Amino acid sequence: GRPALGGFVAKQDLKYIGLIHILMKGEMDGNDYDLAKKIRGDIPNLKEWQRVALDEMIEKYLGKRVV
Repeated sequence: GRPALGGFVAKQDLKYIGLIHILMKGEMDGNDYDLAKKIRGDIPNLKEWQRVALDEMIEKYLGKRVV
């Protein structure tokens, strides 16, 4: 299987961890959507499965896809 997201998060900066925290709490609104898009674009060396996992999380909690 693919690696757990936990190991991925540990290597990222606080902005990304903060985004995951927002997503997991399900507190995203329109402004958070813009923030999510920006932070997602800022994450260096994002592997395809990691991008997909992040997109899935955003979609689940926000109800729309980041494009």
